Amino acid sequence: MSGSVEDIVRAYVGAFARGDLDTAGQYLAEDIVYHVGGHHSLAGDYRGRDTVLAFFKNRSARTGGTFAYKPHDLLASSDHAVALGSVTAVRGDDAYSWNIVTVYHVRDGKVSECWIVDVDPDTADRALAQ
Repeated sequence: MSGSVEDIVRAYVGAFARGDLDTAGQYLAEDIVYHVGGHHSLAGDYRGRDTVLAFFKNRSARTGGTFAYKPHDLLASSDHAVALGSVTAVRGDDAYSWNIVTVYHVRDGKVSECWIVDVDPDTADRALAQ
């Protein structure tokens, strides 16, 4: 991928928000490391593009396909970007909503590392609990 860090991350985030994991995956480095915060069983580090994409699919399945990300804003420098957004999910009779901050490191035109920070980790933990 070519373009500025901002262009790359905007394209990745846009594809992810649309649920287009095939396109989103094209923006991830083969050796990407995704750091997922929280205390739920999906929290931890995910290494490799296929592992990260499997995490996304597992998270979606855990919420019955209702997990949705809405981007709000993006700030970028020469090798990092910070995306601000919100998440919604439904599990059973419970609806969840929380804000999220995601930090991206871009190397050679691809997202090479990512840190997900839930602004309300307790809500995220309840929404993503096993």
